[in-house]
Amino acid sequence: HQFAQALALYEQALAMGEALLGLDHPLVLFLLNVLSRLCRKMGQMEAAEEFAQRHNASVQMSRFDNTVEAALR
Repeated sequence: HQFAQALALYEQALAMGEALLGLDHPLVLFLLNVLSRLCRKMGQMEAAEEFAQRHNASVQMSRFDNTVEAALR
């Protein structure tokens, strides 16, 4: 029951973070990581994998953007 409540709150925080801060903000990446671990702990492996993939995609895009910016300087 507590895990389900935590999941709902973290998902709400993630939605707000993405809307206000952007997909590659460190807090949003942290929340994606926490949600992935929480879902694994709850046995929700598909949801855990989805959060992990979203985290990894955001990190890769951020690295790509940084590389492009550095190349254009």
